[in-house]
Amino acid sequence: MWYPVRVRGLIALALAASTTVTAAAQERSESADAAARQLWEDGVAAAQEQRWEDAFRAFQRAYAVSPRMSILLNLAAAQAETGRLVGAAESYRRFLAGAQSGPEARYRETAQEALAEIEARTPALVIAVDGLAPGDEVVLDDAALSAGALGLELPVDPGAHRVLVRRDGTPVAHADVTVAERERREVTMSVEAPMAGEEAPARGEEDGSLLSSPWLWTGVGAIVVAALVVIVAVAAAPDDPFVGNFGGGTVTFE
Repeated sequence: MWYPVRVRGLIALALAASTTVTAAAQERSESADAAARQLWEDGVAAAQEQRWEDAFRAFQRAYAVSPRMSILLNLAAAQAETGRLVGAAESYRRFLAGAQSGPEARYRETAQEALAEIEARTPALVIAVDGLAPGDEVVLDDAALSAGALGLELPVDPGAHRVLVRRDGTPVAHADVTVAERERREVTMSVEAPMAGEEAPARGEEDGSLLSSPWLWTGVGAIVVAALVVIVAVAAAPDDPFVGNFGGGTVTFE
């Protein structure tokens, strides 16, 4: 049977059996493979129905159970589709680092193209804080930043973000900012020590502009694509339950 899919790139799955050294290890591996396979199938079904949040969760769990390069490739696709661009880029980088040889290596070029596309879509924040004292902590979305990160372009997912400054564990400034895809935003904050007996003021101003407009592609036959991410469901074969083929914008089930 032939099932049409939305074609924006090629992601294939090829889950090879793990090599084990003992019967007990083999049993554990087979059990993990069975669980990963079910999650993989759930993710493929969700992706084909454009239920990308469900696909993301399924592939994320599958990769946690069985960290294979082929699952990672699909996880990256689902991350990109759900706006988790920073995570998607990291997943593609891990795939490129790990898929140096073997069946997955044939998809390196596609992964590189997808990575470049996602990096272009990813917005960035440039954070500057005046009045920092030794020991002050700058936090972006609950993640502490090193002093060296200030003033640099920090990739973030599209959406709302909070920058917070803590002094001796007490918030002394914060700034809320929302960014769109491909946007670069500068956030400038000024910190003062809280007065004794007073609550720490919430301070901070964001200042920046959208340096690049949303995608505008012109010309005959111009096409705007979100990312090179397509889940390819494959046929079940006795020797490898995750082998399949792709062609002509369709997925083949044999």
